[in-house]
Parts: sequence; C-alpha cells; structure tokens
Amino acid sequence: MKPRIRPEVVSCTDVHYEALCDGATVGVRGVAKNFLGAATDCFMGDTAQIDPTPSCPVERVHVAVRDVRTCQSP
Repeated sequence: MKPRIRPEVVSCTDVHYEALCDGATVGVRGVAKNFLGAATDCFMGDTAQIDPTPSCPVERVHVAVRDVRTCQSP
C-alpha cells in the first residue's frame, strides 16, 4: 500500500536530532522543540542547545535530523 502523503499546515514542528562526533556510532539525541524555521537573513533562525554536550570539539560534531513532527501540546 502506498503512503498517503499530503501537505498539512501546522503552527510549529519538533525536530528530533542526533549529534555525533566524527567516527562515532552512538550520539546524543534530543528534540529542538517549537521549531519555526523562520529566518530573514543568515544571522537569524532557530537554535537548540545540545545537552549533554558531545565529547569532541564542536568542529567535529555532525547533527542528523531523525524525525520532524507537529509540536505536542504541553
């Protein structure tokens, strides 16, 4: 059966990510909540703190998006 994919307008999204150090197989998973994706220039946009911080220098951290979902009500 084919998935029934159709666009849907939502107020915001939660972005589930994994931050990995170069060569690592296990990383730090987290959620950037209430992601809007709004930016008017290269200095503005959504940010999220990765906690706990990966054990390598920031230059060696790769962030992979694992899932994007509609924001959940508190």
